[in-house]
Amino acid sequence: MSVPPATATDEPRVHQLLALALALGIATEYWDVRGNRHHAGVDALLGAIAAMGLDADGLDAVPGLLRDQDEQRLAAVTDPVLVAWAGRPFRFDVRLPDAAPVGTVEVVAELEGGGVEHHLGSVDLASAPTREEARGSGRLRVVTVDLGPVDLPVGYHAMRLDGPGLPAGRGSCALFSAPVTGETLDPLDRLWGVFTPAYGLPGGRGLGAHVGDLGTLAARLDLRGGKIIGTLPLLAAWLGAPFDPSPYAPVSRRFWNELYIDLESLPELASSAEAAANLDGLRSIGHAANVKGRHFDYRHQHGYVRGVLEQVVAARDDWAPGHGADLDRFLEHHPDVTDYARFRAHASACARKRA
Repeated sequence: MSVPPATATDEPRVHQLLALALALGIATEYWDVRGNRHHAGVDALLGAIAAMGLDADGLDAVPGLLRDQDEQRLAAVTDPVLVAWAGRPFRFDVRLPDAAPVGTVEVVAELEGGGVEHHLGSVDLASAPTREEARGSGRLRVVTVDLGPVDLPVGYHAMRLDGPGLPAGRGSCALFSAPVTGETLDPLDRLWGVFTPAYGLPGGRGLGAHVGDLGTLAARLDLRGGKIIGTLPLLAAWLGAPFDPSPYAPVSRRFWNELYIDLESLPELASSAEAAANLDGLRSIGHAANVKGRHFDYRHQHGYVRGVLEQVVAARDDWAPGHGADLDRFLEHHPDVTDYARFRAHASACARKRA
C-alpha cells in the first residue's frame, strides 16, 4: 500500500485512511492510458467516505471509522457475498455469538430485479455441524449450512436469514447464482459473425443508429447462419457537459449509454404527444447524426435523443397504468441509479460553471 505524495505529514493516519477506503470498496489509485499512476488525495478519499454516509470530517476520525468497519465485518452473520453454483450443493457458514439462542432458520432469496422471493430451505442450526472461532475476547459459534443444490436463475440476487439468534439487520448478503460451465459447442461448429460500431449502422428512418438496429442486424444475420455480432462498448459516456464520448473512457461501467436508446420502442412514448410529434419530425427530416455527414456527430444525436427522453419523462402522469409503478419499483431495488443520476447532474452543473 503506497501513500499519496502530498500526504506524508500524517503517515500513520494516511495508511489507516487507505485501509478504510479499501474496506469500503473505494479505489485509492489508478493507472491512466499513458502508464502514469495516480493516487487519490486525502481530501478526495475523505469526501468519498463522507458521501457513503460516514462521519469522515478529517484524519482524526479515521481510526474510529476503521474500528467500526472491523466490528461490522466481524459481526456479520454470513460472508458479504455467497455463490451458489448450478447443480452443486450450496454451503455457507453462519456465525453467531456463542451464547446466542439457535433454532430453525429460513433461507430466502430475493431474485434480481426485485419483487420475487424464492424459499431456499429451512435449517435447524442446533443440529447442523458446528465449530468455534475466536473473536477478540469472545467466541463465535460457526454453523455450516448445506442446502444441497438450489434452483435459482443465473444472476445477482439477495439472500436473507430469518430466525432466532440472528442480530437485527445482520442476516442479509448478496447471493450470486452462477453456471459451472458455459455453453458447450460441437467441435465441428464454425461460428461466424460481424463487427460494427452501433453508430456505423445505416441511419434507419432518420433517427440514428440504436440498439434496435443491432437487433435487426442480428435477425438478418441469423437467417444467413451468422451467430455473433460484436460492437464497441455501449457504456455510459459524457455527452453533454463535460463532453468525452469515447467508448473506452466511460462515466460508469454499471450503466448504459442513453445515446443508443431505441426511442420508437419506448412504451411510454405513446403517453407524450409532444415527444411523439418531435420524433415524427426528426424522422421526416432524416435528423440522424450518422446521415448528415461522413463523421458521427455525438453532440448532434445526443441533443435530439435527450430532448425526446425529457419530454417522455415530463409526461409521467399520463403514462399507461402500471408503468409509473414499474419505475418506482425498479428505483426502490436499484437505489444506485438515483445516486448516479445525481452525480451526472452535479457534474454537468459544475462543467457549465467552469465553461
